[in-house]
Amino acid sequence: MTKTTKPRVPRNLKPETTIAAEAAAVEQKTAREANSAALNNQVRDIIAEYVNAEKATATAKRAWEDAGAAQMDKLESVYVALAKLAHENDMTPDMCTAALNAALTHFYGAEQLKSGVSAAGKLRSQLTRAMHKEVRANLPAIIAPWKAAWADETKAKAAKKDAETPMRKKFHSQGVAVTQALQLAADDKASVKLARPADVLTWVKEHPRKARGATTPNGTTPATAAAKAATAAGEGMSDMDKASAKVDALIAAVKAVSSEYGDPDCFVAVLDALAKCTAKVMVRKPASEPVAGVSDVDDAITLNAEEYAQFKALLANKGK
Repeated sequence: MTKTTKPRVPRNLKPETTIAAEAAAVEQKTAREANSAALNNQVRDIIAEYVNAEKATATAKRAWEDAGAAQMDKLESVYVALAKLAHENDMTPDMCTAALNAALTHFYGAEQLKSGVSAAGKLRSQLTRAMHKEVRANLPAIIAPWKAAWADETKAKAAKKDAETPMRKKFHSQGVAVTQALQLAADDKASVKLARPADVLTWVKEHPRKARGATTPNGTTPATAAAKAATAAGEGMSDMDKASAKVDALIAAVKAVSSEYGDPDCFVAVLDALAKCTAKVMVRKPASEPVAGVSDVDDAITLNAEEYAQFKALLANKGK
């Protein structure tokens, strides 16, 4: 091995303090990273509770929607079966009403059928339309274009988020749309013949849902018009008739407002409550004997502060 005469370059060794400082820095970094990871995990666990609840809600919503669709399919099968029965046996309107009342009373009870806005009452109305003489012979054909129009809109909405949705703007659900189809078909005065989805869309666009606060031709809201009619009708009426007219006007007003919405079911509780307000309940009872002290209270309304204090003292002394 050849020896060299070149002087060796001295090594620059790190001072022990520097080595200790670097080791401490590495240790601190490791601790910070571990602490940060622990905090991240805690935040993740906290958020996980919400995300899991959100997923559960979405699952429940899908299940609810699926259940609703299944219920609608079952209702349509009931429409078809009852329509066929009524058509084949040439059932009269009275026969249909009697049979429906008997069946629905069996399942829902007589009390539920007293109000036309109850669940049983609404179902009776829908089934009555299905058994109508203008509907029952052609019920599947009547419903088909409405279902097809709804399905076409569903596809268009899935393909394009900003696609027009006149059916959904008009109706809260496909079931409400089918109910509209039955109502139009059962109306003897309706000249509407909707045989294709395009015909249905044309009708829907020509009859959009009324905007909230919509007015009648004379410029008043439906509720106001109903109230004015009731007021005018009250002239020369007995107290009982006036009370009855007030109830009718209230129900008409609520129905007018509910017609502006795709889902009038939200007004069912209000209508049900109004239906229970009979004229007999609303008529005021004859005035009874004057109650002692009432006149004093009436007079006290117009007193100033000083006089009112004296009045209070007077009442206090009356009991002594």
